[in-house]
Amino acid sequence: MTQAQYSQQRETRADTTGLEVLHCSYGHVGGATEFFTTMAASEDESVMGHYFSSHPEMVERIEVLEVKAKENR
Repeated sequence: MTQAQYSQQRETRADTTGLEVLHCSYGHVGGATEFFTTMAASEDESVMGHYFSSHPEMVERIEVLEVKAKENR
């Protein structure tokens, strides 16, 4: 349980860093949540569900990215 929480925190930091890189490279972060939106839509049926159990929930990741994207405008 502790290990999973640590991994989730690292993934959240990685998502935020990725958003910053997108913004620096392209001047915008449009489309940054598309992957997570697609994964969230198929999360229950995903064969990768076990992999993402140690990662933040897709909906949470999308929300964090959207907040960070608004901060970068």
